[in-house]
Amino acid sequence: MKNNARREAELILREAELTGEKSVEAARAEEGKIRADIMGLKRTRRHLVEELAATLERYHRLLGGELRG
Repeated sequence: MKNNARREAELILREAELTGEKSVEAARAEEGKIRADIMGLKRTRRHLVEELAATLERYHRLLGGELRG
C-alpha cells in the first residue's frame, strides 16, 4: 500500500513538474512575442514621427514661400 501511494505521489509530482515546465516555456514564448511586438511598435512610432516632421517641414517651406512671394 505504501509503495503504491509513493509511486502515485511521484507520478503526480512528475506531472506537476512537466506542467510547470510547459507553463514556463509558454510564458517565455509569450514574452518573446510581446518583446517583438514592442520593438515593431517602436519602429512604427519612429517612422511616423519622421514622416510627421517631414510633412511639417514641407508645410513650413510652403508657407514661408507664400509669405515672401
